[in-house]
Amino acid sequence: MKTSHPAAAALFLLPLLWASATQAADSLQSRYGLLSAQPSVESKSYGVFLDGRRLAEAKADDIRLYRVTPHGASEHIVVEAWSPGLHCQYRYFILTIEKDLSVQRSPSFGECQRLQSASYHRNGALVILSSNGPPPKTESFAWQGGRLTKQLRN
Repeated sequence: MKTSHPAAAALFLLPLLWASATQAADSLQSRYGLLSAQPSVESKSYGVFLDGRRLAEAKADDIRLYRVTPHGASEHIVVEAWSPGLHCQYRYFILTIEKDLSVQRSPSFGECQRLQSASYHRNGALVILSSNGPPPKTESFAWQGGRLTKQLRN
């Protein structure tokens, strides 16, 4: 009886695992439908979709979606866009989905920082980011009524 070699099987599976990892995108269920991030075939970008309808696009090598706990009729989604680089790989924007499925997108913010938290705040979203410095700092960004404001925390 012939047995297969485990190393040969691992080498065969490695390209399959890598191929599926590069196609991986984030998705989450919102109160208004399934949100998903999907890579664009044409360019180095990702589209963010709600039940197949494109809501936004971002130049990035990967996208992650974070849902802010909903209050009221609006749904707030923090989008983390990642691109390779020596120092500044991350940037963020917020999508607000209303009950009538209209969407607002914040300007991009938080380049060179990492997401610490996101929460509901005064009919909008509050995102707290941090950087390792020098010097280390934490910043908060509030998205409310179509306006993004920044405040240095320390």
